[in-house]
Amino acid sequence: FDPTNMGIRRLLEERYQLKVVVSDERGERVVLDRQLDPGQTIATTIPVYGSDVMLQTYIDDVFFQAWRP
Repeated sequence: FDPTNMGIRRLLEERYQLKVVVSDERGERVVLDRQLDPGQTIATTIPVYGSDVMLQTYIDDVFFQAWRP
């Protein structure tokens, strides 16, 4: 996650909480939940199971985006 490419100025000026939720054949689970400094980037590897997988990101507990890898 790189807030410098998101076009949301607040992520570059204020601390924020980033949460990533995975839904796959093992159910739904939070795989990342961290407070980040303004402009801070984060990278992680997330194991997923099955072919019907969806990842969702939340910023400060507000839905931001979802995608299927």
